[in-house]
Amino acid sequence: MALDVLAGILMINAVEYDTAWAVRLGGHVLAGVWIVASSLVSRSWPVRVVGVLAGVWLAGYFFAGTLLAEEFLRPAGIMILVWFALLTIFHRDDPQHPAAPANPAPA
Repeated sequence: MALDVLAGILMINAVEYDTAWAVRLGGHVLAGVWIVASSLVSRSWPVRVVGVLAGVWLAGYFFAGTLLAEEFLRPAGIMILVWFALLTIFHRDDPQHPAAPANPAPA
């Protein structure tokens, strides 16, 4: 997220497009790895499948981004939104770890 914001700031301040785009793609690699890793620990198969596809697409674009148009990155954005929606639908608290009390008693 920080690298994406940095890339936006670089573009606003008229830094060369190729430099700002390289920073953004570097952030996409990190985001893709995070999406894949967090998807693989989910108990929900839709979260795992969509998350792995979205993360691999996002991170993989880094390696093919110089050969492909930016439009090839758009499906990853859509899949990430679907992944977030699936996370909200299928998220379940672990029954072995009860939720913390809302107002814990002072010690």
